[in-house]
Amino acid sequence: MGESFAQSYVTECRAALFNAVIRFRAEGGEARWLTGLVGDMTALRNYALRGSVRLFTTSISGGAAALWLAWSYPQLRLAILPLLVATIALAPMAMVLQKAIANQRHQRGRLNRFVVRRVRIEAAGQAGPLGHGRRKLHELSLLLAEDAICRASWLGAMEGMAMAAGMASTISLIALISQTDPAARDTASLLAGFAIIGFTSTRLLEGVRALHARLGGRVSLRKLERMLQPPSRTIDLPETTGNTTNV
Repeated sequence: MGESFAQSYVTECRAALFNAVIRFRAEGGEARWLTGLVGDMTALRNYALRGSVRLFTTSISGGAAALWLAWSYPQLRLAILPLLVATIALAPMAMVLQKAIANQRHQRGRLNRFVVRRVRIEAAGQAGPLGHGRRKLHELSLLLAEDAICRASWLGAMEGMAMAAGMASTISLIALISQTDPAARDTASLLAGFAIIGFTSTRLLEGVRALHARLGGRVSLRKLERMLQPPSRTIDLPETTGNTTNV
């Protein structure tokens, strides 16, 4: 259902952007429109599927689970506190992350537009007297790399906070059970084992997602290898007669 929603959303956005190309006659340069039609569609798909849909379902399920724990086990309400603190702390970090993403997208757009223009120039054999643009490409790539590192740093900090809050809640839960009923220490140890298994299972899920990304990247690498190979050129030699063999 989420993928269906995401694809319908992307289809409408792509159609609207293409209609704008026709209506405005691609004013502002074709590279600007091409990067939007090609590059931004993936971001919009992630926005719809991995963003809106997942955030909605996660908020509903996580909030319901926390309320159920607080309602059914009042003596364990303290274990929810780390998760609540992390949720509140993530809000300002999300604003900084949004700014980092905007900077990265801006630099990526500059780089994509530059690459599209240079490819058209090189394909037409119209390189200017200033060279082929290798230095400009290097400068734009460095700026994009810096913004990407900044974005990854903030995202890693947010993920680390969320993971630390989950572990803190688990430890608090085990400690509260042990303090409430000393005879339930075996149960607390069992809960600790469940927590470790849950953590390992989550890492396995992340491994599946990483494998998915790796397989997609491997396909792109193979395509890139084919593109980097020199094009095969067929040389037509005049036919000869007599005892000479045709090449």
